[in-house]
Amino acid sequence: ARLRRELLILDEAVVAHPRLTWLRAWRGNVLLQSGDAARALPDLERAARRLERSGLVRAWLGQALRAQGRLDHAEAELQAATRLEPRLWSSFQGLAEIRVLRGEYALALEAISRATELAPTTVSPLLLKSELEQSLGMTEQALCDVEKALRLHSSYREAHVLKARILLDAGRAELAAAAAQKAIEL
Repeated sequence: ARLRRELLILDEAVVAHPRLTWLRAWRGNVLLQSGDAARALPDLERAARRLERSGLVRAWLGQALRAQGRLDHAEAELQAATRLEPRLWSSFQGLAEIRVLRGEYALALEAISRATELAPTTVSPLLLKSELEQSLGMTEQALCDVEKALRLHSSYREAHVLKARILLDAGRAELAAAAAQKAIEL
């Protein structure tokens, strides 16, 4: 509901002020957040051309391109975003997600590790890092990172499921069952 209201306001604002590129960029981001990457793409491409030094706009464009399956273009935009705004953690997470899609897990781990350095209290990069560590056989580190995520957000069901999966893969069935039970209770 909030995104719909925001989108209506931005639609009116873009019509009233078509030369204000940031309005178009923001509308593209709201469309992207609402799951409509196809509609977001034209706004974000136009905004990125006009605001070529904005790492944030380039990151949004990279995310929209990734959602459309255009991984090479998405990666180029996200790399540009990391150069323009090297503290923008979401760009590094986006790069990690692309590398996961390509099966480049070690490179994905590098990118997501940078995201967790930049945003140590944000759950989503910690969970992706934990999943990557698990897939690379780094069980104890994976467990450590999922525990960090749970300390930040103890009622996050997906984190409990991931913890259960890590523990089960490590042969710690009783602890896995307890983590799974916690996920069910939430």
